[in-house]
Amino acid sequence: MKNYVVIILVSSILLVGCSSNSLRKQRKKYKKATSGVKYKGYRTASKFVMAESMEGYNKKQPDSLQLTTPYAHLFLGYFWSVSGKFPFAFAESDIVEENSDLNSNSQGRALAQSLRATTMVQAGWHKLAALESAKAVGKVSTDQASGRK
Repeated sequence: MKNYVVIILVSSILLVGCSSNSLRKQRKKYKKATSGVKYKGYRTASKFVMAESMEGYNKKQPDSLQLTTPYAHLFLGYFWSVSGKFPFAFAESDIVEENSDLNSNSQGRALAQSLRATTMVQAGWHKLAALESAKAVGKVSTDQASGRK
């Protein structure tokens, strides 16, 4: 009987250790994806190119079809996420979160966190994605409770 208790105890300790290690590994992979040369170079280029591209696009469109730069970054981020180019998708979400016209009411931050969570799911980092998604949902819930739109 004591052997079974010891085996169950050791097994549960190993399982708990592996699960937290998994989250730690996912965070490490995320940090690696967002600290490389590809990420930094793309992020810098995207900030400048997207602003100019949106300005040129919007000049040729009626007001009803104009697109704001943060939404263009989000669209591009989802494209990169589905394409498996995760550093580029993370760069787009960081750009939106960092300097978005939408941030005045936290909508931009929530949308950026949703993109980041979606990209984490695409990368197979489900535990990290769940944490990021919870942040986005919490941000939306807080805004709705306070009456912000």
